[in-house]
Amino acid sequence: MKKFLNIALTAVLALAFSACDDVDLEKGTPSTTPQQPIIPADGITAIDVVANGGSVNLETATDGYVDLLDITKLENFPENQELKIVMNVSTSQDMSAARQIDLNVIPAPDGTAIKVAQVSATDLDEAVKAMVTRDPTVQSTLYVNYVAYALDGTTTVLLGSVGTQQSIVITPLSYEHIVESTYYIYGTINGNSIADAVQLSHQGNQYDNPVFQLKVDISSDQLTDGGWKFKVIPASTKQAGQTWEQNHSLTFIGSGEEEGTLAYATTEADCEWIVVDKPGEFMLNINVLDQTWSISNAIPFVYVPGDGNGWSWSTKLSTTNYINYTGFANLKGSFKFTGAAEWNNDKGNYGAGETNYQLQNGSNTNFTVDGTEGLYYLNVNLGNMSYTKTLITSIGIVGSNNDWNAAAPIEMTPSDDNLTWEGEVTLSDSDIFKFCMNHGWDINLGGTEDNLTVGGNNLDSPGAGTYLILLDLSVYPYQCFIEEQ
Repeated sequence: MKKFLNIALTAVLALAFSACDDVDLEKGTPSTTPQQPIIPADGITAIDVVANGGSVNLETATDGYVDLLDITKLENFPENQELKIVMNVSTSQDMSAARQIDLNVIPAPDGTAIKVAQVSATDLDEAVKAMVTRDPTVQSTLYVNYVAYALDGTTTVLLGSVGTQQSIVITPLSYEHIVESTYYIYGTINGNSIADAVQLSHQGNQYDNPVFQLKVDISSDQLTDGGWKFKVIPASTKQAGQTWEQNHSLTFIGSGEEEGTLAYATTEADCEWIVVDKPGEFMLNINVLDQTWSISNAIPFVYVPGDGNGWSWSTKLSTTNYINYTGFANLKGSFKFTGAAEWNNDKGNYGAGETNYQLQNGSNTNFTVDGTEGLYYLNVNLGNMSYTKTLITSIGIVGSNNDWNAAAPIEMTPSDDNLTWEGEVTLSDSDIFKFCMNHGWDINLGGTEDNLTVGGNNLDSPGAGTYLILLDLSVYPYQCFIEEQ
């Protein structure tokens, strides 16, 4: 059902566009408007074209626009001014962290309204993909409201809310090419065999994280035939098992015209080989959504210099896939990540990017703890250039000696730098145990005394008795020392 809402203008605006303080839409700073002609307090009325909870399919937008409001009443509006309507878009009903979109206000095409306020399908699509998901197969619910302004050159006067604050369900725009969940490469790596194409690794939704990766070892001998060459194919092409010459409708991705870009084969022409012209151990990074590719050094560790360790390279994170690097670090103040134990290296010197949790190679902006200083478990993802951290507030010894009750372990005491922890425990000959964090199992250490890993196996009791156990997180591999009391 369409809803009506009359603007209740302020007393000042009801009399005139007299001099008043307002807010600059771009900068959020006050501006002063000169006296203007009178406009009635109820001089504007708007009808919602899309009902509360209604659907907006951006794929079917007319000429790239979707009608949102019909302006059915606009009395005594100054002829020399422009009606401006801003759409606020948020993922929450309280309209927090709202994104603003300027609507296109045009004369109504028929006599049922005076003007129509439209949103660009591209602008709304960008908002959905920035605020919710880049996946075009997902319908997203956003909350919206509308604010009207009178615009005279660079001066704006706030009129008030129009339409109704409500939710809308948005079907986003699709991409030119479907992004599949699994991709492979073939070429020099496997004798150009599609059947034996090598799968790229990937984590999460392929639209929200479109980077697929593979560690490759390129020898000098493999560069003799014009370089180390490859093409990218999705699972559907591999399953078909045909070359482009055999089936022009299959998807093949190769080199674009500009360095580092990708291009799709067409029904008229195959794509070109992507070529790497230097030997080494690399991470191959394929962004199938942005259609780019790059290679980076495959590094064994990510180091964490910062205030917590005197800006040394004593703290390092390890990896099993050359994408995720995990480990413990004592954090306070600020810190950075590096791919080698030196500042001037070609393996990465990562500071903060657009946010405190986005990595940018070469950035001079340090990361900040933005929370409690102390021991953290870090997970750095060089695939999507981000990291997460979990504060470790407790470490305990838990095992058969206390019925594996992680909520009530033998509590350990930390050192001043939070990197060594000690606790006393009484064990039987047959007891087994581990180290649990934060009174739970999400992060736990096991394995052997000289090689403790997250999620590792249980440790065996050294025999019946009471022991002082020292857990050392200052070295890698992590280890523990058991001393009988």
